[in-house]
Amino acid sequence: MQSPIESIRAAAEKLPNTTFVNVNHSALPHLEQPNQRYLDRFTSSLHSARQVPNIWYASQDDVAVSVGIAAGITRCCHLPLPARVLTPRPPREPNTPANIVIAGRADAIKNNLVHLIACGMLRDSTRLILCLNPDRMFRNTLHALRLDADVRGLLPHDQWIDLLRDEADLVLCCSHAESYCFIAVEAMQIGVPVVSSSAVRFTPPDQVAPGGTPSAIAETVEYVLSHYPQCVANGIESASTSAKQQRSHYVSQIADLPNERHGDRQGNQRDGSNDVVY
Repeated sequence: MQSPIESIRAAAEKLPNTTFVNVNHSALPHLEQPNQRYLDRFTSSLHSARQVPNIWYASQDDVAVSVGIAAGITRCCHLPLPARVLTPRPPREPNTPANIVIAGRADAIKNNLVHLIACGMLRDSTRLILCLNPDRMFRNTLHALRLDADVRGLLPHDQWIDLLRDEADLVLCCSHAESYCFIAVEAMQIGVPVVSSSAVRFTPPDQVAPGGTPSAIAETVEYVLSHYPQCVANGIESASTSAKQQRSHYVSQIADLPNERHGDRQGNQRDGSNDVVY
């Protein structure tokens, strides 16, 4: 859904033998603050899947199936992007002060300014590592709150994994919307607990805080730091299960999706001309 639906429809009409899968990047149940832009994209995607025979509607969550049934759409499926399956690092105690990581793009929907306010309310001594490119407002907020921050910028994936294994003690993901939750799932698999909003679907319940309430985020951070070994273990179990399910389900859906449209289950030989575009 990052491409305009008009462009997808135009391409689908020009390439009738190509299956287009329009993935709902942030499914509505995972938005803490739905806005009109998401609602419009959601609606137009459903209309396209109903009206254009080679466009499918897909979501990273199985809500897509129930949505399709309700809307009378047969070309509707659950297609999670496969998460990497990672191994936990050796157990270790958090550093003093604890290294709290905020990562991702500097976007209002990621709720980073509220993250900063929450960090300013912490009673425990902490150090911020920012894996993002802060804008002027972000820097001004850091200065006003007198927060100690190490700005790393957006990291290549291998450096991000190294940071999780070597430096991070806790990751903040209290965003208003998440799609595939890679930051959270990778952190928790490796053994770094996450404090998130409800937009991250697999966070252990006692590590979830409302994204719009800095005091609740701060309290949850302090809870995690004071119950660290148990929160690490709970996160590893939850995120590892989620990553494995995403990967296995993605592979099965990729195998089935073109076949369902082109009739390969009847043993028809494919000529290689039918592609799947995401």
